[in-house]
Amino acid sequence: MTTTINASTTAGLVQTADTSGILQLQTANTAAVTVDASQNVGIGTTSPATYGKLAVYASGSGIAQTNGTVTVETYIDGTGGYLGTATNHPLMFFTNNSAERMR
Repeated sequence: MTTTINASTTAGLVQTADTSGILQLQTANTAAVTVDASQNVGIGTTSPATYGKLAVYASGSGIAQTNGTVTVETYIDGTGGYLGTATNHPLMFFTNNSAERMR
């Protein structure tokens, strides 16, 4: 089980509790955000640890992160997967926390 806070379409705000250490925010009984007992956060997935510390899962659509200046996007569709910047900035790959290897 999971402790849930649900914005129900019929009963308003509904809370259920358990001792699993998992917190889930729901809308209309569908998981929107899940925080597991290890503080992994998932948006669009109920298994955030599968994808990493912060998991944003959006099947068939794009995901973007921005710092207000640079925007990095991933996108999948019926023809393939895409990774790039949506701004006029290079996409860089690095190892060892900062040693740039390719752009």
